Amino acid sequence: MLTKDFNIIGTASTAFLEYSTIRNEETFTMKDITDSYCIGGVDLSSTTDLTSATILVPRPSDKFLCHQMYWMPQVTFENTEHSKRVVYQAWIERGLLELTPGNRIDYAYITHWFGRMKTDYRLYFQSIGYDSWNSGYWVKDMEQNGFNGLMDIVIQGAKTLSNPLKHLGADLAAKKINYNKNPLLEYCLCNMSVVYDRNNNITPVKSHSRGFIDGAMSLLDAYCVYERNKELLDSLI
Repeated sequence: MLTKDFNIIGTASTAFLEYSTIRNEETFTMKDITDSYCIGGVDLSSTTDLTSATILVPRPSDKFLCHQMYWMPQVTFENTEHSKRVVYQAWIERGLLELTPGNRIDYAYITHWFGRMKTDYRLYFQSIGYDSWNSGYWVKDMEQNGFNGLMDIVIQGAKTLSNPLKHLGADLAAKKINYNKNPLLEYCLCNMSVVYDRNNNITPVKSHSRGFIDGAMSLLDAYCVYERNKELLDSLI
């Protein structure tokens, strides 16, 4: 269990979702997503946070299969305290986390991963949602490597994120999202809190400044562009 990995009991009191709400015991294999129409989502980081990419595969009855990859700079990994580094190493060995050379994330690794997923599993991407922060070079790289016309900006504000985040929470609670029991995503979701504005719109924030929410954000970016393309995607299932 991820909370044991980090010696955390449950979630923060202000967390958007409790662990019991997030947890889904269902699993899938990569064969289950082969030859599928899908949506992508990416949350970029530079040095201290993780970078995360999500592939979201819609299924009948408004269900989803969610496959993710995470990246961390080699220097960040080496400078992390031993207890956390042991957990990161376990995630690396499980193929959930990849290190990139140096002290900054090399975004070419993300492009390569999307290209490999597309080719190896014959995935038909309809859109890839991303935060515009620091993304210019990477977006051009994606467009030059088979994803031209598919890159879709997701503005990181309440107006854009509120409804998709509420829908994401409801679908997680209903166990409609099979994320293969990915412990990184569970940790990111448990570390996510929300801020309400006067119109009851919500914006995601970190519960703990030293924690990660990157996997939750890449899933949310994918959810945002799924909702923009829902009619088309539902017709393709």
